[in-house]
This record gives sequence, C-alpha cells and structure tokens, in this order.
Amino acid sequence: MNKNQDLLSFPPCIKIHRLSSLRRSSSTNLIGKAQSTISICALFIFFTFLLFALSTFDNPNATATVQPTSAKSWRQIFNFLAPITPNESRTNHIPFALQRLGKIYRRGTDAMHDLIVGHVTELATPQELRLFLRLLHRSGLTSRSDLVLIFPTSSLSSDFDDVIRDENESFDKLLLANVAGNDSETSFNATKFVKQIKNQTEWIEPIWGPRNHSNCSEGSLPEPPLTTTRLSYGSVVSFLVDELDPANSLAGFLDHVPMSLRRWACYPMLLGRLKRKFKNVVLLDVREILLIGDPLVRVKTHSSESVLIFPESTPRKRNPTMESRQEEFKSVNLLVAMGGTRGVRHLSELMLAKIVGAATASRRRKIPVTELAILKRLVTKESLKAANIIIYEDPIPEASTLDNSTSWLMKFRRVSNSSRITSISSIFKQICSIELDSSIYGEC
Repeated sequence: MNKNQDLLSFPPCIKIHRLSSLRRSSSTNLIGKAQSTISICALFIFFTFLLFALSTFDNPNATATVQPTSAKSWRQIFNFLAPITPNESRTNHIPFALQRLGKIYRRGTDAMHDLIVGHVTELATPQELRLFLRLLHRSGLTSRSDLVLIFPTSSLSSDFDDVIRDENESFDKLLLANVAGNDSETSFNATKFVKQIKNQTEWIEPIWGPRNHSNCSEGSLPEPPLTTTRLSYGSVVSFLVDELDPANSLAGFLDHVPMSLRRWACYPMLLGRLKRKFKNVVLLDVREILLIGDPLVRVKTHSSESVLIFPESTPRKRNPTMESRQEEFKSVNLLVAMGGTRGVRHLSELMLAKIVGAATASRRRKIPVTELAILKRLVTKESLKAANIIIYEDPIPEASTLDNSTSWLMKFRRVSNSSRITSISSIFKQICSIELDSSIYGEC
C-alpha cells in the first residue's frame, strides 16, 4: 500500500485534526504578516511627519535683510521675483504651463497685460527661433508681455528646448548686468523691466505653471522688504497643436492640414482657456517675423474688438474708399495680426469658418486650400466689417540689419534661403559688436 492509500485510510477524526492544525498555523502566519505590515506603515508615516516638521521649521538665524537698492543684491531680488526658473535646470523635467497642458520654460514675475502667440512651423530652424527670441527680449516687449509658442509636434518642441533655455539665461545675464550698473557699452534698455510699485498687493501671480505657496525662492532667501522698484518680466511657455486642438478639427475637411491653417483652430481654444487674463494679443509666425520694437502701440487707439493686419505691398492711394481698398489689398498677409483679445479671438473663429468653407468648396472644384485663398475670402467688405479688421497703411519691411531704428517689425517673406541666412548672420554679428552683449551671448 502506497503513502496516498495510507493517508486515505486514516480515520476521519485524524484528518479533521490535521486540517484544523493547518488552518490555525495559516491564520497565525497571516496575523503576523499583517502586524509587520502595519508596523512598517506606522514607522513610515511617523518619519514622513518628522521630515515635514523639520523642513517647515523656521530658522531663527535666517533673518538677514536684503538691500534691494544695492547692486550686489539684485541677484537676490531676481531670485525672489522668479521662484520657479526651469530654464536654469538642464533636466528633462519641465513643469506644465496651464491646466496640465504645455510646458513652462520661464515663469514671469507677475501677471502681464499683453500676450504674444507665435506658431513654429516644421521649416523653422534653431537659428531662426534663437534670433526671434533674442530680439524679442531685447525689444523690451517681455517687460509687459507673456510669450506662448505653438509647436506642430512634440519632437520639434524637444529639439528647441535648449534654444529657449539658452536665450532665457542670456536674457537673465543681460538684464542683471544692466540693472547692476555695468559701465560697458550696450544697446539694451533695462529700465523697461524695472517696475514702480506702491504696495505688495499690486503684484498678481502669473497664471502659468504651479502656484507659489512660499514667498522665498527654494526657502533659502528671506522675503525682502517692500521697495518702490522691482524687476518685471513675462513668462515663456509652449503648447502642442494636439493639446490645443486634440480632435484636429480640420482633418475631416482636408487630407493634409498644414500648420498655417491648423493654428486657427488652436487660437480659440487657447484664448478661451485664458479668458480675460490679457488685454491685447499678437499672433505671428516665428520663422517669418522679427519683433524689434513695440507693435502694440498701434492698437491702443482702437477698440478691444479691432484687429490690425498688414498688406503685402504699399497702397497706391493715400485715402482709399472701401471698394478701392478692397482692390488694392487683395494681397494681404497674416504673418502678424494684433489687437484686443476679443477682436483676435473673433478673427480666429472667422478664419476657421473660412477655412472650412474653402475646404468644402475645394472638394467640388478640386482646388487646393491655401492661406492665400483664405485671405482673399477674408478681405471683403462684409468680412472686414464683421471682424472689425483694420489694414495698416504700410507693409512690413524686409529683414536685413537693425540699422533702421524706425522699424518695429521685420519679415523674411519672399526671401531666399541664402538671403535669409545672410541676414540672420548679419544681425547676430551686429549684436555681438557691442561690448557687454558680446560677453553674454555664447556664439559671440
């Protein structure tokens, strides 16, 4: 008889006794494991609370005062005003910009009145984006404007991360060197970034990035005393088109949706999320447009529903009627569109409707949908009146050098690649020819 037969031949009472013993031992093991687990969790919670208490304990020795009027302490004030500076870290982690969307490269000192939205096409190069950012910072516009970049793909956005960080860091150095009273020659005007305030309540926290729960940068610096002047600059953030237009709204009407058309589906979503946070908005093509001055002074005299766009060529008549203006401005461009937030949002919604209409008609006529075709539909008497569009009297000058001090915009439209590269190099060299600036920018 084998062992299995022996086990089966045992009396029932013995079987029951063995099963009871096994169950008791199993229950004892489970209770022991549970107690061990509970003990470990209790210790973990205890040490967590201990570390939290130690990290938030006020250091009585950290009571040193900061003299904001001293040149040596400007760096401390700068850190205080920018408690979150992702551009100073070369890690791959970049915080979300808004509602768990986008990326924030620089969190500004406070809320800004104006917004610059630049779309980056697939053809854009790192040097083109670098030049755009450098001239934008030097123009002084970022003293009262936030910058939003819209990328077509995540890979292109990642490729340009270092360029954006580099220009932010160079701007930090340039700003601090000028504010600290450096006697070297420079063409950069830092006074635009020094804001006069009366009390702390005048400062409103930027909408971008995580909210600040501490007045100190990384808990290392005490809050400086209230002063009458502080540094003020805007945020730099970016979004992907898939974040602002997740359904790809135009995909059902067009086989291929280029960035020049899809961006108009992104603007209503972006401006809708921002609501009434900004007074004026500038829409532009980062690859084609350079900001070297303040274009928003041209829209201050108009209503918040007005939008300013530009012709491709100089008009022949000085005071044209609506009909003659319509004939002369058949060739307009939307490399730049600017105005009040309500007007720009209305323009983007109108453009989106025009694109859908043109795409529907193109299916019947087999005609490709281009931005030029959409603009011809836009520049009509009815559309101009409905969108409150104002066509500027002069076209945007071509980019060459920075010698033309009266210009506040320059464009690269209809410029060959060789001429474009030559112009970019010439502008970089012109900036590097200045003593202080040449010591700040890496390629000088």
